[in-house]
Formats: sequence, C-alpha cells, structure tokens
Amino acid sequence: MTLHNTEPGLIFVKLRVLSHALCAGFRTTEHYYGPSSPNIAFVQVNAAALTPVRFDDATPSMGADIAIAGYPTGDDLLTAPGHLHHISPTLQRGIVSAVLPFASRYPHALMVDIMTLGGESGSPVFQPHTGRVVGMVCSGFTDDLSTSIEHPHDEADTPHTHTLKIPTNFTYVVPSRLILGAMATPDVPNWRLPPETETLATKVDRQRTRPVIIPRRP
Repeated sequence: MTLHNTEPGLIFVKLRVLSHALCAGFRTTEHYYGPSSPNIAFVQVNAAALTPVRFDDATPSMGADIAIAGYPTGDDLLTAPGHLHHISPTLQRGIVSAVLPFASRYPHALMVDIMTLGGESGSPVFQPHTGRVVGMVCSGFTDDLSTSIEHPHDEADTPHTHTLKIPTNFTYVVPSRLILGAMATPDVPNWRLPPETETLATKVDRQRTRPVIIPRRP
C-alpha cells in the first residue's frame, strides 16, 4: 500500500507484490567485516514509473546529521489512543554515532543514535538536507534489565527472575553501498514488469473516485 496526497485528501493505493528476492551469494572484493550476507531483501510491485530513490553511496562521517522515516511498533503507534489518528510515517532525526568496524571507506554498518522499535526494520536512513539515502535500518541494540522477586514464605524459597529487553539509542544501519551491491542478486536484474502494468499516476487517478481516508479541511 502507498499513500498519496491529493486535493480532496489523502488516499491509499494497494500495490500487489509480484516478486521478491533475498540477498544470496553476497560477494565483495573490498575489506569486509560484516555478516556473510547483509540483512536485505527486495520486492517488486505492480506499478510502473515509480519515483526512484536517490542513493548516496559515500560513507557518511561520524557526527553527520541523518533522519529516518518508518513505523515504530508497526500499527500500534498509529492507533495509540484507541482509534486511527496517524497514518504517515514517523520521522526521527539524529547523527551517525559510529562507522563500523571503524572509520573507513568500506564499513559493513553504521551506528546511529536514534531509538528504533519493532516495525522500523527496512526504514530508509537519509540526509535531511538532500533526501539522499545513505542506508537502511536493519536492527536495534537492546539492553537486558533483570529483576528478582522472592517467593512468599509458604512457597519454595526460590526467587523469580524476570528479564526485560530495554531498547537503546543504538541502531544499526546497512550502508547504501552494500544495498546497491546486493542488487546484483541474480533474481533482481531479471525482473520485468508485464506490459499492461499501470503507472502509479494511473492508479491514483482511478482511486480518486473512491472515498478518501482523510478529507482536507477548508
């Protein structure tokens, strides 16, 4: 599904997934210290003439400003008061905290100082001043908090131990350079849209005749 802003209001267009591909057989001739395969997947949808993403494959410096757009906690945040009150992605802003494993031309990951929650994996990480994508959120670091509660005297004298996962402001990002390289995954270059595939603009025009999600206020 994609959201589109029109004069009557915000409408949604459903997009069908035609193909998907995992990053298999990843190879790099550069110095590389990351996992055997980046945490990346690709999907193809039934829409032509989509606006392309602009990547910046240069390694951002530590301290560089970045932003992400995603859906923390999935749809829970969108319906937090008990009703639908939020539809667009949530924007967050921070800096590049570290280049992993160290500052170099060929990092296997970036660390940013934005707290992310379940649902934000795959979110684009971009430069606020240009909109160019420098990476993709792949995971967040969580800390363990343990509590211990003693049993009542009439029960076994064994403490209960509870461990909670606490989100932190350490979030890991797959750099754009690896995303672009992974697009050489055998399935992806061979994707072709059927000749009758409509453009997104055509789908939006047809959707205008249906009820909008949020009408504009006068």
